[in-house]
Amino acid sequence: MTQQILSAGGLELVVDAARGGSIMAFRQRGFDLMRPWDGVTEDPRAYASFPLVPFSGRIDHASFRFNGRSYALAANFPPEPHAIHGDGWTSPWQVVAADTASAELELIHDAPGDVLRYRATQIFWLYPDHLEIAMSLTNRGPEPMPFGLGHHPYFGDRDQARLSAQVSGVWLPDDLNVPRQLEPVPPLWSFRQDRPVDELVLDHVFQGWNGKARVDWPEAGRGLLIDADELYRHLVVYVPSGRPFFCVEPVSMIGDGFNLLTDGVKDTGVRVLAPGESMRGSIYFRPVAAS
Repeated sequence: MTQQILSAGGLELVVDAARGGSIMAFRQRGFDLMRPWDGVTEDPRAYASFPLVPFSGRIDHASFRFNGRSYALAANFPPEPHAIHGDGWTSPWQVVAADTASAELELIHDAPGDVLRYRATQIFWLYPDHLEIAMSLTNRGPEPMPFGLGHHPYFGDRDQARLSAQVSGVWLPDDLNVPRQLEPVPPLWSFRQDRPVDELVLDHVFQGWNGKARVDWPEAGRGLLIDADELYRHLVVYVPSGRPFFCVEPVSMIGDGFNLLTDGVKDTGVRVLAPGESMRGSIYFRPVAAS
């Protein structure tokens, strides 16, 4: 069985290794802290959260330049011409170990023709008061390569939700939604001081995140603190127009970061790993009373 149901205190987590190593539900005493899977739609974007491995965001026209060479990736998000979020979210993972309150999943992407060859792991630890997702990635290729990690949680009850997080800048995208220019955050998009989510329309990566964010549903009396290790210092906020959900995504890198790194852009968050070298970091989700 690839689906694991974890519980601790009043928290419940459902993880499905076969469905992209994704979270299908995360709830506290019947309240869904992440928008749950409907049990029918076989599309990772319908899941509660999925892993971003071995990169996050779009890679422009599914190709990148690194160390004097060009590499082609799979364009996996038609009709867009880009590669997006890597291949972890659409690949079956393996259950390495599991018990009532934890599960370790593994994905090995190491065929000779693979551009990015790696081993990734997710360890879900469910405690009575929080969830920890520990992610790691090891370069299994024969040469140094760029990598990134992240997670892509979806949240519901958008019309009641409020968001707060501290960031220093926002990447403005081009017409094909690829980040191109870093600018200060305009007041229209600021959520430093507890912003109603329904006032926002966003699909942007924010720079200089301090690793802390908060989502509140005041009418339900519920809130969720998001904390992330030093690895994750970028935050993607996705609030699509006219949809009932929104996303707050801790990520290690900016979209198209592989190409921007080659172009000399600083603070892309991209990690260049030598053969056998690893990157790792945890993301924490802690339910609280609404502020």
